[in-house]
Amino acid sequence: MAEETSSDCEEYLADQKYANLVLDNEIRVVLVGKTGVGKSATANLLCNEENFFLSRSGSSAVTETCKHKKVQLDDKNLLVVDTPGLFDSQRVEEATKLEIKKCIDMCAPSIHAILYVVSLSLRLTPEDIETFNSFVTFFGEDMYKYTIVIFTNPDQLSQEGQTLENYIEKSPMLDAFVKKCSNRKLAIDNTASKLFADQQRRTILTKIEFMMHKNDGKGYTNKDFTEAGKKLIQKTLKRYENEYKKKLDKAKEDYKIQIRKELVKEYEDETKRLKEQNKKLEKQVKDLRKKFKEQSLDDAREEISTTTGSKICVVS
Repeated sequence: MAEETSSDCEEYLADQKYANLVLDNEIRVVLVGKTGVGKSATANLLCNEENFFLSRSGSSAVTETCKHKKVQLDDKNLLVVDTPGLFDSQRVEEATKLEIKKCIDMCAPSIHAILYVVSLSLRLTPEDIETFNSFVTFFGEDMYKYTIVIFTNPDQLSQEGQTLENYIEKSPMLDAFVKKCSNRKLAIDNTASKLFADQQRRTILTKIEFMMHKNDGKGYTNKDFTEAGKKLIQKTLKRYENEYKKKLDKAKEDYKIQIRKELVKEYEDETKRLKEQNKKLEKQVKDLRKKFKEQSLDDAREEISTTTGSKICVVS
């Protein structure tokens, strides 16, 4: 997937034949990401508002449900939708689906830009990696065409003496995610002065407009979400099918092992029984031989006694 560069955006701005693509239409933007990464602050920056979207740093959510605002900036009609922490680990999957559906309906007929917000002040965790996976799972592969990754709290980079590229490269999952978004990324400071905030707003909107140009003005639709839902169901069914097959195969193997164990025990028990029986038979044979020998001596004595008329003592 080709990367978009700053020079590409500058070339786009210089080419006025694409101007009507945005000026005659509404730009519809949705912000998504974990709780506490700065989605609401970024939404306020875009709308040139201070506190329309309530914002608070930390892990506790302020935005409980999707909220939107329409504004006009520089002759551009802008619709911004702020979302709760859709992919937080404690959130129920069905609730996530409902909120995504709600934000898509707010942006009907389509979403032009999905701003995926990541905070540079928070260390990437396994949960963040799962968030990337969930984002793609719910929205589908097509969402990459409409996504820009927004990094908040850029001062953290200067404090640590690293660049945004260095930060991204440290996480293979994040690096792959950004690349699939054609390397569309921006670092913004939501606490900047008004002058700098205006510059950042224009930079974000330019990035969005250029992406719209690349997508021929098309956006992410309810149909795309429905298709993603179908693929998710198919993927889930396939996963259940594979899990069932593994469990079935394991059950079969466990059954074989159990049968094998039972057969071995049965063989050992039978061998033990036969050995004990053999000992008894050997004892019986020994006793019979002894008895036969004693009986034979008694018969011999009796026969000699009868023949000679006298008793004979036979020493064995």
